[in-house]
Amino acid sequence: MSNTFKQSNSTDLIESFYPEHRLIHFSIEDKEKARPNSGDYSYERATRDAWLNRIVSNLFQDFLVSFLQEIGSTEKVEIWQEKNLPAIWEFVNGTALTLGDKRIVIIPKDNWNTKDFIVPAEWIKISEWRGDYYVAIQVNLDEMWIRIWGYTTYEQIQAGRYDSRMRNYRLTSDELNSDIYEMLEARLEESVVSRDKVSLSVLNPAEASTMMKESENPSSFSPRYKFDINQWCAFIADRKRRNKLYQKRLNIFTTSFSDVFKRTTEVFEKEWVDIDDILESLDNIIVPSFKTRLLGGLGTNIESSKFTGEKKFNLQLIGDKEQEFALLIQKKKVEINEIQVICHLFPLMDSQYRNIPKDLKMSIIEESGCVHHEIIPEPNSLMLRYVFYVSENENFGIKIACQNQEQTNFFINK
Repeated sequence: MSNTFKQSNSTDLIESFYPEHRLIHFSIEDKEKARPNSGDYSYERATRDAWLNRIVSNLFQDFLVSFLQEIGSTEKVEIWQEKNLPAIWEFVNGTALTLGDKRIVIIPKDNWNTKDFIVPAEWIKISEWRGDYYVAIQVNLDEMWIRIWGYTTYEQIQAGRYDSRMRNYRLTSDELNSDIYEMLEARLEESVVSRDKVSLSVLNPAEASTMMKESENPSSFSPRYKFDINQWCAFIADRKRRNKLYQKRLNIFTTSFSDVFKRTTEVFEKEWVDIDDILESLDNIIVPSFKTRLLGGLGTNIESSKFTGEKKFNLQLIGDKEQEFALLIQKKKVEINEIQVICHLFPLMDSQYRNIPKDLKMSIIEESGCVHHEIIPEPNSLMLRYVFYVSENENFGIKIACQNQEQTNFFINK
């Protein structure tokens, strides 16, 4: 029976021929929230794979949570290394989730050929990355569904066929177990997978430096194909080295933004300034991607950065070195005695967060000290934005709270 479907009624065909496969639909909102920012990855394939991985990891996590709730289990489901995933997806397709004490590696693909299940070698060879189970998931972005079409174990995929040219392991669809619920039932068995750190290849500092230099310039493919796979795995397994390479390929400025803001304090100490004053102070200091993101939040771009004199801005640094955010306040007189205020909050590029943390809250504080409104982020939000209105000469405050820290800034509205 053919594993290729091209008809428009594809889900009907899949449900007819493969009733044991699990189909999950998603919304246009799910699709767009998962879409990477422009500039998050250095080449098109990585951007596409990151999009697929984000959609699939969110949906598969929800699927597992729903399953555990149905059986009354208190096991936890988490996305492994979630904060560091962009630095993995830049180089390797796949995401790992933890279910209790088991690890599940999901490998998405967006083409119709499900003849073979292909797993990048990094998920097998790097001991700290290994999964107990490996799940094959097909993604259809146009029709907005995913299909869980099979799974295998570490022992089975590790013993599968190795493609030295493409650096992956593969099994045919006939070698997979197509019923995902059998995997969920087997999760309670004792794990036989060792994730103790094992060095596949010893890299001396000179070798690591050479690999860094040969990989740091962006290209149309992952640098994983340039090196012996064991050397590459030894190189990329180191989180600090992997993040450094990721930053270099994206040309992310690694100097702390705290220092940058201190160096431009003469601008930010002013109550309200023109946007061009802020941008001019950031030239040659802040990377273009940060400036693009800042202006993108204003609904404009670098080429058309001129604003009327009625609009004024205030830019503040929120948080500490572990979690830094830019708070950009825009105000504009809209009526004789009414001021429109727009707040934009987003993580800085060298923060540990690529998205707004789900436990962050932004509160608008009235002059009296009362909370006017509280804003919480949607899942995977890239920015918090809120619009409110104050009377002329009415002061206000903005409080940002995250985990056990909070910071309140008051603004004099003159």
